[in-house]
Amino acid sequence: MYTLRFTLKQHTPLIHFQHDQDGATLRASEVKPKLDRFLIQKFIEANPVIDYKKWLIGNGDNPALDYKMKIVPEKETKAEDETLKFTQNDFGKWKSDYPMLLANMGLKETKEEFRQFSFFEKHQISFNVYNKSLKDKIKELLPHFFATHNFGNRHTKGFGSFTVSGVNENGIFHPIPVPQNIGIYFLEITTINTRKVFEAIDYYWKRLKSGINYSDVWDDPNKYKKSELFNHINSLPAPYTWEKRWLKEKFYGLPPSITTNTPKFARALLGLPDKFEFVRNPQKNGIRKKKYHEIEGDYLNSLKWTIGVTHPTIDRIPSPIVFKPIKEDKKTVVYLLFQQQVIPANDSAQSFLFSPAATNEIKYNKNGRQQPFKMEFTFKSSEERQVKANNYLEKLIRLKDSGAMDELNFIKAKGYLERALQYTLDIPTSPLNLIQLIDGFHKELGNQFTAIDFRGNSIAKVTVVNTKKL
Repeated sequence: MYTLRFTLKQHTPLIHFQHDQDGATLRASEVKPKLDRFLIQKFIEANPVIDYKKWLIGNGDNPALDYKMKIVPEKETKAEDETLKFTQNDFGKWKSDYPMLLANMGLKETKEEFRQFSFFEKHQISFNVYNKSLKDKIKELLPHFFATHNFGNRHTKGFGSFTVSGVNENGIFHPIPVPQNIGIYFLEITTINTRKVFEAIDYYWKRLKSGINYSDVWDDPNKYKKSELFNHINSLPAPYTWEKRWLKEKFYGLPPSITTNTPKFARALLGLPDKFEFVRNPQKNGIRKKKYHEIEGDYLNSLKWTIGVTHPTIDRIPSPIVFKPIKEDKKTVVYLLFQQQVIPANDSAQSFLFSPAATNEIKYNKNGRQQPFKMEFTFKSSEERQVKANNYLEKLIRLKDSGAMDELNFIKAKGYLERALQYTLDIPTSPLNLIQLIDGFHKELGNQFTAIDFRGNSIAKVTVVNTKKL
């Protein structure tokens, strides 16, 4: 038996539900399957091809390589910028606003419901290998594996980033530098503050996928930026447009768009969301844009709509772009890594279902106070949704007949229920050309840009680097 011992450096927090329990850190049960797939792919790509099947467990039918792995964390840290902060509202609900952490968005009854961080300065990872040739390949390829993979929840957005900092042989530590040429593109962010790094990644990702509309930044020309994905797909030789305007036409009554490009569920190509939320706030003077008047009939209140996205067989399409943050002395380098895009394999799988999931728009009078009449639709089948819609309609009629709901809110509520049945929209049948998409985006950003938050405050300077041009 041969033994290998490496030291790992952790760059960004790992997200865990059970952060305060022993073992709530990097786990061999997650690392080994990923490492096995990585090694086997390298063996297949080698010239000549490496006969790895003799290194598999058992008779070779199991796709797992025959070695044991153990990971031991050391020196847990609680740096200020790596710690979640919670605030409580007047109704006793808790919230946290750490960027890129979707599971923690929204209000929770207790702080324990939030996912938390696990962060250790270093980890010791050891291998017991039964074949010397396999041992040598693990030693050769492990640094590149950790330099191109993240772990845990939200790993594609940069959480759970580790690199190999050295190998321990015969009691002597030998440093191992981070491999070069990890990816075609990387971002240099002028900070090692973890929160600011994720805020900068969040800004970059929003501008790429959905665009930004920081309505609180009243006088900043950078408060609104169109999505690069939108610009890209509408300028293709066979152009199409995305689903945003289509959603508003179907669910909020906006007039048809003048574009002739066919709408597609384009944002799914960069990762499938389970819902869309639209929030419309009053303008600074308390009056919204007139084009929304007939839809809302209400200028002063903040309105929020949620549209659910479902599919009979597809629950997840992972993002094809992975952010790999690696902290250096005074800066953080974030590599953009590309992984295979997941597109449904046949035409029948292309159609996704869109339907209202929740709204706080409808109001009624309860004990002299205006209260939201909340409607939620979480069922996949049209039959269940119709039963739910009929039940809501009966309640609405009783409220209207009793005088608790006025005519305007009743009309809006009925319109919402009429749209409670599902609409379908296809995703594009071809994957994105990620090189073209990112090249066009970086041309728009320039060699350097400033990431800003929704208030217009500067987060950090970011330099865009294309290794093809170095």
